[in-house]
Amino acid sequence: MTAVVILGSVLAGVAGSAQAASPKPPKPVITHYVASPPAVPYTGGTVTVSATVAGASPCVFSTTSPEVTGLPATVACDSGTASTIVVVGNNTGRSSERLKIRLTADGVAADTAAVTTITVGPPPPKPTISNFATAPDPVPYTGGGVTLSASVTGATKCTFSSPTAAVTGLPATVACSSGPVAATVAVTANATTRTAKLPVELSAIGAAQSKVVRGFITLAPAPFPTITSDTTSPSPVSWTGGPVTLSATVANATNCTFSAVGAAKRVVSGLPVTLPCASGSASVGVTVSANHRKKIKTYTVKLTASGSGAKTITTSVITVSAITTPPSLTNFTSKPSPVASSGGAATLSANVTNAVSCTFSARNPAVTGLPVTVPCSVGTVSTTVTVPPNSGHRTISYVVQLTVHGQRKKISGTTLVTVAGTGHA
Repeated sequence: MTAVVILGSVLAGVAGSAQAASPKPPKPVITHYVASPPAVPYTGGTVTVSATVAGASPCVFSTTSPEVTGLPATVACDSGTASTIVVVGNNTGRSSERLKIRLTADGVAADTAAVTTITVGPPPPKPTISNFATAPDPVPYTGGGVTLSASVTGATKCTFSSPTAAVTGLPATVACSSGPVAATVAVTANATTRTAKLPVELSAIGAAQSKVVRGFITLAPAPFPTITSDTTSPSPVSWTGGPVTLSATVANATNCTFSAVGAAKRVVSGLPVTLPCASGSASVGVTVSANHRKKIKTYTVKLTASGSGAKTITTSVITVSAITTPPSLTNFTSKPSPVASSGGAATLSANVTNAVSCTFSARNPAVTGLPVTVPCSVGTVSTTVTVPPNSGHRTISYVVQLTVHGQRKKISGTTLVTVAGTGHA
């Protein structure tokens, strides 16, 4: 009997505890979760996100979109509503974006989440550039004015530029939206015989994006130097040699260099020489040695015309006649005549033609300075000798001979070097 009572008491206690436990709280409820405005332009803007919430506090707004600033944000929502303001940045993509904003309502026993979206409009398309051109094309090698032009759409500003200093007048910024754009520049002359390419570019700046196109200003090559004539004067030169004028007519050259070639280096003096010849002509005087042969001699002279980084070369010939006549000797004299009795210097001179060399000599060793051989061809040949004093009363004379050597022939003449006696008046 007692056992039955105890068991009944236990069952009654269990039933009483079940009746005393409270029910489980309901999950929070989120309704009317919206973004206002639901869409913004590509430049972004300020948006309010709000919802009606029941059975929760606090509420947390969050996002994984980097374009949205101001989140996460925790707000009280036990009043039945939750809201916050976010800032949406520029859309840097090529199409519209949908940005998700999550709302989490924290309840006593559970959480509830909802998502709304903000649509960010697409940015305007890139500007377009077509028909980017330069005129004239090509530009003459002398340089000058050039017009850069193109057709542009969807831009607010256009800038022509170039990385090279050979293009002046850039950068140049012009207003543009849709239609043709142009800028006038100048380019320096092409100083080479190769085509020159000068880089230029056009940048079209749109509302959100930019477009760049690149091109070239083409300069025609400078012409090569040319030599239209290259002469020597006189031609032929007398066998005795002498002055010769080298002359040239050129085009597209800035400098002309005359130089000797081969044997001419030994017999033509005054070379090499470089002269300005941008005017179209150049000339120089040289001297050529005598030809002591019975055959005509020719010597080669080179002309190099330089301009625009290029060279043109030609050669001409200096012709020297052969000896054709025998030598001659006239007016062989000694001065002073007489020399004072104290002795001293006397000058021997003569006129010669067609000569190769001239030799002064004396049989009497008292005449010092002889024999001597000097070069001669045409004109006056001379030398100086010394004679001793004369202590006698009568004049003393010394015979001096001049031998003129021609080509395989020679002639001689004599003159007297006299020294006055002490009784000479």
